[in-house]
Amino acid sequence: MSSSLNKRATQYLVHRTKPPTPSWQPSRQPPTAQARWHIINVDAAWSKPDELGGTGFTIKSHMGHETAWAATSEEAEVISVIRGIEAGQRLGLDRVIILTDCQRLVQAYRDRSDDLSWGALTLTPDMLAIAALFRDFIFDFTERSCNFEAHFLAARGTRCPTFECLEPDEAKNYVDSVLPPQGHINPLGQFAKRLVSKGLKATLVTTIFLSKTTQFLSGSVGLEIISDGYDDGGFAKAENIQAYLHQIEVVGSRTLGKLIEKQASNGTPVKGLVYDAFFPWGLDLAKRYGIMGEPFSTQPWTVNSIYYHFFHGLLKVPDLDPMVSIPGLPPLRLEDLPGFISSPASYPAYLNMTSNQFSNLEKADLVFDNTFEKLEVEVLS
Repeated sequence: MSSSLNKRATQYLVHRTKPPTPSWQPSRQPPTAQARWHIINVDAAWSKPDELGGTGFTIKSHMGHETAWAATSEEAEVISVIRGIEAGQRLGLDRVIILTDCQRLVQAYRDRSDDLSWGALTLTPDMLAIAALFRDFIFDFTERSCNFEAHFLAARGTRCPTFECLEPDEAKNYVDSVLPPQGHINPLGQFAKRLVSKGLKATLVTTIFLSKTTQFLSGSVGLEIISDGYDDGGFAKAENIQAYLHQIEVVGSRTLGKLIEKQASNGTPVKGLVYDAFFPWGLDLAKRYGIMGEPFSTQPWTVNSIYYHFFHGLLKVPDLDPMVSIPGLPPLRLEDLPGFISSPASYPAYLNMTSNQFSNLEKADLVFDNTFEKLEVEVLS
């Protein structure tokens, strides 16, 4: 990134009042996995009463592998975009999708407009210049609920005096589960490979439909296929999310149980079942066969802490008070919360799915979770 662009980024000013939200329609469907894009999620946040701004970003490959993340104390939504792009260039990425939950920035970029009524912004010319440096470049909007990791880092940046960056050599999503939702499959595969590296035998279990439409790991990690009741079309064939969750519990638990029995009859009994936390019935199945039951969530523990407090009735969505207090976390505004909680009537089935993962958590033998670790010390404790 040129030094002139870095210099100009530090001059951006943004009013602390939230601008009006424009009407919105997504610009396009995400590129296919085969295109090998990298997705960079960016966000900015403010800390009161200090009025200190923070920015954050995460970068993931088209396979869902985490490539980089960072938190820094800066002062604009625009800078979060610039910082994310700079990291993409440092990593030598050539096909990137920049996602922000700030609709105004994306709309201005599409309209080739500099007048955002936010102060002296010149985002469009810089973004056009940046786009030319990549083989392919997309700047688009995403909902806050899908941008929560970047938002958490931005909030951390409001208390972070220096730029922090982690660029691991492989994914940081440690998860092993059975029947994972499609977006959880690749983190599962990474965790399975780690189990194998420790001398354990790991087998990934997926559905008939996903086995036909998804490319899975080969080599040291085994693969078994069972039915979820929607063999011809998967989730898309279900009437709604509630119908799918019911069917996968009924049919999935039965066919997975048969697989456990088959493994035992073959002389390779299953010792433990690591299941996606969204399917708490996995623990009941493990107990039925006398093996260890171990849930894992792919979400950072900060997000899980919010859902945990909501499930146990410890978090009340305010009607008048604009701030929400959760132990181990800074004060949160209503718009900082996942959309399932801030607008529970909008997605009741998904809210139940994310909250019910805590219904029997205390009975699990082990609990695996995804975390930023050093950034989540207080909430983890």
